[in-house]
Amino acid sequence: MTLDTKAFSDVVAATVKEYVQREALDRIDALEKRLAEVEASGLRFLGVWQRAVDYRRGSVVTSEGSSWVALKATSPAEKPGDCDAWALVAQRGRDGRVA
Repeated sequence: MTLDTKAFSDVVAATVKEYVQREALDRIDALEKRLAEVEASGLRFLGVWQRAVDYRRGSVVTSEGSSWVALKATSPAEKPGDCDAWALVAQRGRDGRVA
């Protein structure tokens, strides 16, 4: 029995292509579901950050004059600016002039 390397190579290439396409489609589906969840829940402004409160992803709080959004669920005492659970939305600046 002789090994037909061209046929073998074609089968391997087709199998790899199918696997990669299936993996890509699975990842796209997962990302679309995650995006739909984010869009459905939106951002929720919850006022001044409180140490004893659990926040969910999408929660927006103020802390020391800056605004922060939770990137994931946080546990109590995960203070904005002190951990990677929060992203800065607007940084506190110099007081503006009163018109």
